[in-house]
Amino acid sequence: MSILSSYFGKGMLILGGMPMWAFPVILVLTAGFVAGAFALQRGAVRRPIKATAFLLRFVALTLVVTALATPKLRSEEPVPHQSFIAHVYDTSGSMGISDYDGQARLAAVNASAISSPARAELERLYRSIEYSFDEKLAMRSEPGVPSASTNGTDLAGAFRTLTAQLKGLPVTGVMLYSDGNATLGSDKQAILDAASGLGAPVYCVGSAPQRLAADVWIEKAIYPDEVVRGVNSKVSVLVGSREVPGASIEVALVEDGKEIARRKISGSRDERTSNVEFAINPAEAGPHGYEAQVTTSGKEAYPWNNKRTFFINAVQKKRRILYVEGYPRYEYRFLRAAFEDDDRFQVTSMVFLDQTGKTYRQGIDDPSQLGKGFPASQDELFQYDVVVLGDISARRFSREQLTTLREFVRTKGGGLLFLAGQDSFDPSGFSATPLADVLPFSFSDTPKLAEKRRVTPTREGIERSMFGPYDPSKSGEPPWSVLPAIQGLYPLNDLKPGAIALCMIDENGSEGAPVVAYQRYGRGTSLICGVSATWQWKFQVPSENPSYSAFWKEMTLILLEQSAERLSVKPTPPMAAVGRDVILEVSVLDDKYRPDAAARATLEIRPPTGSPITVEPQPASEGAGLRHTLTPTVPGIYHILATARTGAGPELRQESMFLVEPEVSELSEVRLNESLLKEIAAVTGGQYVHLSEFNNMPQFIKPKAGSVIKVREKPIWDRASLLTALLVALGSEWLIRRLGNLA
Repeated sequence: MSILSSYFGKGMLILGGMPMWAFPVILVLTAGFVAGAFALQRGAVRRPIKATAFLLRFVALTLVVTALATPKLRSEEPVPHQSFIAHVYDTSGSMGISDYDGQARLAAVNASAISSPARAELERLYRSIEYSFDEKLAMRSEPGVPSASTNGTDLAGAFRTLTAQLKGLPVTGVMLYSDGNATLGSDKQAILDAASGLGAPVYCVGSAPQRLAADVWIEKAIYPDEVVRGVNSKVSVLVGSREVPGASIEVALVEDGKEIARRKISGSRDERTSNVEFAINPAEAGPHGYEAQVTTSGKEAYPWNNKRTFFINAVQKKRRILYVEGYPRYEYRFLRAAFEDDDRFQVTSMVFLDQTGKTYRQGIDDPSQLGKGFPASQDELFQYDVVVLGDISARRFSREQLTTLREFVRTKGGGLLFLAGQDSFDPSGFSATPLADVLPFSFSDTPKLAEKRRVTPTREGIERSMFGPYDPSKSGEPPWSVLPAIQGLYPLNDLKPGAIALCMIDENGSEGAPVVAYQRYGRGTSLICGVSATWQWKFQVPSENPSYSAFWKEMTLILLEQSAERLSVKPTPPMAAVGRDVILEVSVLDDKYRPDAAARATLEIRPPTGSPITVEPQPASEGAGLRHTLTPTVPGIYHILATARTGAGPELRQESMFLVEPEVSELSEVRLNESLLKEIAAVTGGQYVHLSEFNNMPQFIKPKAGSVIKVREKPIWDRASLLTALLVALGSEWLIRRLGNLA
């Protein structure tokens, strides 16, 4: 098609001598006439000769019919320079990477776009106005593309500023030259909303190579936010490699500046991700800084993505789980077993054995614990961090006990895990209790599915590693693929608006009803599991597969995310850049876990170098709590010690830390983010092309509504080439007929 376009030109084909529908009809009749004429000819003539003669005669008659139809190319274009096209160049740090055919990405934009015939065509039709942006948008007056800065990319901010700059101008479109890596204000929805606010289509030009050069990198670190001091815990580091066949790759884990372990893996030519596991055992309580590092003996193009820093808090005591079950069942036994190999948790359980209220208790510290049944007082219940309610009837609890459980979630910030079952899902049970507001679904008559079904994680569930770590962008079977279809599923068809689904029923490859979901309630979290017989997975899955244990532990960790300490200090963001504000948010709770407005706190901030500073955070202007804003001037790890006193109780102490880097991690992601650029183009009515296909861009740009259009019609039937082709076809047919003894 491109060869025909280069010869005849571009436009819409029309016929001057006949209607468009008549042309194919005449060609069919012509083919029939020629075929009939050859069929009437007699004699011993070989079929290939007759077929060749038929084809040549049909071609000759087709050329005659085409000439009689007088075809023309009609093209429409706006009258030149009625409107503007804004050219917006991404000049952030990632656009300076020299990986596009040996040159920087911005240099490739200059060579392939600005100096191209397509750009000349755009200049002929539209007036140009040029901008560049990294952290801020600026108008350009000099020709050519500037060099890249070292700053981050604020794509949403650029669109918002551009909207104000272009207000009132007749703009046909915005040409965005970028690799799509937005490191500042990188919320995708905010970017799409800002792009939509332009009121003009955005034509995105992917300005980075589609296949990256050789590299090794730390893709992700999977770690618990909290571990128990002196207890072994696991950290998984996902290491990516590409185009490093035969090279050795070493992965190291550093704790508080000291290397604690090192592993070796092998490289490959294809891109792949390897999971490298480390055991950590912090000896001291408090926050600890970790850094995963990867090195290779081969060459790599992007050495700056070989590290990943994260923080883990070591606590003195285990997280306490209270598990209450309505009757002895398989699920009780295997749920306890799921936590036996993880010393972060201490499970205390209570099982009702009969209708008289007799219970069997496990994991108790002394004989009096839970001796009077489920706790009714806050002092007793608030000792736990997570409460698990199994298949148990609401009639087993008093209203006082359920009210205390509601306050456990709302006030203390505890977690409630609600398990599906015939008794727990009775619509006349918990729906009339204080737990009705706490749980993430509305009770209804939801029967258990009779047939076996498979369970798979939602997108949120995959991100949270519900069945173990997995990257859907990589090849390989996900860990949940070995889980068999099971019975005992209760679909959650009545999720509340704020609920987030984690797992769903697999309907032959498509998404079915959710079966696991959670929601925030007050300071805490409630989670419902509609899988009433997960023990079937334990029986039918190889012992080395982590899916079953990971499923239960991840649900528990979600419930613990909001679990409140009486004194907490939270740096936002936990990883910042030099010169950018870090907000230290401090929360102080009294002995009833209620915000103490009269409490005062002190922060001792220890920078990487220099003397510690002591500050008193002030009440936040909005909401509860205290706040202090710090602008770090040197890179490194900052340690924070918070102290406070509430009432007549003992002094509260809490530690935290945050990392300050020399600059924003603009180069942490080097890939071309085509998906974001395509979404920007789609929501604004524009088009996406890769830089290598930029010459196709003019055909995608639609003139602005209301523009004066100039119509051109170019005849293509009177070309000398058509006459030459006709003579060649007739002469060749005559020669074939002579050589083949055709009449």
